[in-house]
Amino acid sequence: MSLINFLGRKFKERAITPLRRLRMLRTLPPLPPPPANLLRLGTKYGGWEFIDAAYLHGATIVSGGAGEDISFDIEFARRYGANIVVVDPTPRARAHVTSVLARIDANEPAAGPLAHRGGQVDPWTYDISGLHVGQIKLVPFALWPAEGEVEFYEPVGQVDDSHSIANLQSSQRVILVRALPLHKILAEQGITTLALMKLDIEGAEIEVLQDMLARAICPTQLLVEFDELHMPSRRSQTRVRPTIDLLVKYGYKFTYFNGQANFLFVKEQ
Repeated sequence: MSLINFLGRKFKERAITPLRRLRMLRTLPPLPPPPANLLRLGTKYGGWEFIDAAYLHGATIVSGGAGEDISFDIEFARRYGANIVVVDPTPRARAHVTSVLARIDANEPAAGPLAHRGGQVDPWTYDISGLHVGQIKLVPFALWPAEGEVEFYEPVGQVDDSHSIANLQSSQRVILVRALPLHKILAEQGITTLALMKLDIEGAEIEVLQDMLARAICPTQLLVEFDELHMPSRRSQTRVRPTIDLLVKYGYKFTYFNGQANFLFVKEQ
């Protein structure tokens, strides 16, 4: 991409995106009031809101998308004694998670307070006290409805590790990764019940949600980042709201929205 095209695209994003975002948000369901038992764990960049509930203690959750900030996963595992299955195929994410798992295996204490900058956390500064071997597992595959090899578009910047199957950043560089559908990951991990699932998978979330619901896989809590809301368009208007409506149809309650792109849905019993 030429410098002129790059600067032009950045100017267009700054000048138009707020208006597009406003129009997009008007197509979404009414924003509910935050629940009294809403809790947030993780850094400003990597944190998520969810419902604090007794059934999360000792539960198993799937965390789709890791990048280089797994602060939510670490804090969730420590707070609830939960088992975390982290799913991410990208090289830097795999290296990041693997280094943390090595620390857990060796029971190495944190090298100072949590150090993070933007979307990057120093893996040697997570507080892993109380975590045991096997409590956090890495599945180095991409979440996608079909099994096979898929193209992941590399991020435009060097700092960002947000590879995208939907090419959200208009990148010209790709890597090939292996993909697995959620039901196969659950079967391989021996998971029959999901208390919570987080999807931060850079544009693949809509297809994964559709496949998940079609297979009657219904985690009690769903934490979803609809990445297309970061770049509102006519296409995203025809994809995000219908997916939310589909979740509601399958018994999910629209419970929380952070005003950007992160949503919380809770399965009504």
